[in-house]
Formats: sequence, structure tokens, C-alpha cells
Amino acid sequence: MPVTIRELARMAGVSPSTVSRALSGNSRISQTRREQIQRLAEEKGYRFPASAIFREKSFAIGAIIANPLGGLSSDSFFSEVVGGSVGYVKEHGHYLVVETITGAAPPDSSNDLPRIVSEKRVDGLIVGGIPIEERYIRLLLDCGLPTVFIGKYLKDPAPCNAVIPDNASGGRLIGKHFVDCGYDECYFMGADLSILTFADRLAGFRKALDEHGLGLPDDNIILTCGIDQAAGSQATVQLLPRLHRKGKRIGIFAATDWMAAGVIRVLKAHGIAVPEHVGVAGYTDLELAAHLYPSLTTVHVDRLQLGFLAARTLVDLLNRNMTEPVQIYLQPSLVVRESTRCRQGKPGSGGVGA
Repeated sequence: MPVTIRELARMAGVSPSTVSRALSGNSRISQTRREQIQRLAEEKGYRFPASAIFREKSFAIGAIIANPLGGLSSDSFFSEVVGGSVGYVKEHGHYLVVETITGAAPPDSSNDLPRIVSEKRVDGLIVGGIPIEERYIRLLLDCGLPTVFIGKYLKDPAPCNAVIPDNASGGRLIGKHFVDCGYDECYFMGADLSILTFADRLAGFRKALDEHGLGLPDDNIILTCGIDQAAGSQATVQLLPRLHRKGKRIGIFAATDWMAAGVIRVLKAHGIAVPEHVGVAGYTDLELAAHLYPSLTTVHVDRLQLGFLAARTLVDLLNRNMTEPVQIYLQPSLVVRESTRCRQGKPGSGGVGA
């Protein structure tokens, strides 16, 4: 029985599209790789039908990243997301154009959108960032280009194609971990709750605490003007008088790893023991989380996978292999490190060790 193109691709250790390109003589595939695949096809008796010569269009994909923290090169979250998209795009013969926008306010009309959009220089868009106002999202949805969002930006995401980190599930993981750690009182520290990323993390956290009878009073929700270390530090300074209650063990869930780093810095500066008196958890599992002292308990989000899935979904939409709208929820995992501790002095249950 003759081999299929998928079987041939598995034998060659490449994708089916790479086999198709090699057998059709596509110049994007190196001569060495083309000859290797052609020899393997001949050995296995595979005949590439003339009617099936690979003709996939090469798409121009635009990536719009809003408000990267310190610029895209220093924003470790979205730089990895873009890296995941680049990996897929290059493998499949397309190319990616990245544009950043700053400021929360969107343009007033479609004419004020980035030129790659208004002049239709790209075939489709990948969009992510914090914050992005709803008005901007609506303009992008109306621009006529297939678009995949990284995250949830509308309360009803039904009109959107999106790859969404399940932030509510991540918040629940932290809440359950704090319960397992035996904390007497918990706090949530985050930014503007009109940003659904933070609203969902809070909702999941609160739900887990409520389910176990611990609760989260409104006074224990600390909202900041930013999501970086400075914002976490400033909020912790304001919180200090409430952290000196004798006999109480306290858990602080900071909605980003950057904020959590600021929390730990202030606690250490004021002689408050972490995790013996105050446990701290962050969110995303950036590289800094493992290198803080104490190392940070956090929720792991696979940024490369987010970007990869967004690019793959967009290309499938462009090739009409999917029917809009498409939403993919990426599940997070808990990473337990030194910044939280159970009463028994062991890391809490329910997570993956560092």
C-alpha cells in the first residue's frame, strides 16, 4: 500500500506542507532538504500527483501589540507570544509584520487605525495587549480583515476569534492553594477591573475562597494604576498597617509577576517574613519568578503556545479551513515555589514544583 504524504512527513521529521513544497520544487526549501525528501519519496514509492502541486498562498500577517511593558523587546510576555507566532508563520511560508501601539485611547475612526490595517497591507491580524478599549476592538472587528485576539477583550467574546488564557481558572488555582496553605486572611492586588484579564483572575480567586469558607471582603481588593513592580510596591506600602496583625497568616495574590516582585521587595524591606507571615503569589510565570528571593509561587501561562495557536488559527481562517468565530481556551497550571508555605511548613498541594 503506498504511503501517504503525512506518513512521508513523519518519516522525514517535517510537516506535510514542507514535503509538499519539497516535492513541488519550492525554492523556500533548501536544496539539501528537497533532495532528501525527494529521495525518501522515491524509496517509499510515493508519487506526487501533478494536480496536487502545493499552491498555498503566502500570507502577510500583522501582529498588533498594545502597550507592551517597557517596549516589545523588554515585555517578556508579549515578546514570547510573538515568538510563538513567528515560529508557526516561518514554518508555513508566511511572514509576520509587528506593530506596537501605545495609550489606552483608540482612534476615532477606521482611518486612524495602523497603516498596515487601513491600507490592507496584511491579510489578517493577531492582536493583544493591555489595555485595549472596547471601541478599538470594535473598529478592528469592522475593518474587514480576519483577526485573532490574544485574550478576552469583550464581556461577550462571541464575535471574536481568540486564543484566551483561562484567567478565571488561574485565579481559582491560587485561591485553592491559599486555602491549602491555611492562610487566615487573603488579599487581591490588581489593576483596573474593566480589563477582563484582571476581573477574571479576581473572580476565580474569589470563587475558590468562597467555596472553602474563607471569603474575600471588598476591602481586601487593592486596585493599582499599573501592573509593574512600582505599582506592586506602592500598593504594599499602603497595605503595611494591615499586615502586622499578630497571629494571622496572610496571603497576597498579585495579578502579575511584576507586581508580586514589588510586593516581596517592600515586605522584605520592612522585616515582614515571606512566607512565614505573609505568602505571595503572582501570575504568568515569567523568568523573574524563579529568580526572586524567595522564589515566586505563580500561575504558568504558555506564551509560546498562545502565539503559535493564534497564528495557526488565523492561517486556518485565511485558508477557510475554519468557520468563524473560533475561541480556544488555554488552561494554566500552578507552580509552587518558596513564597508560599503551608502551616506544616511544606509547599501547598495542587501544583507543579519549580
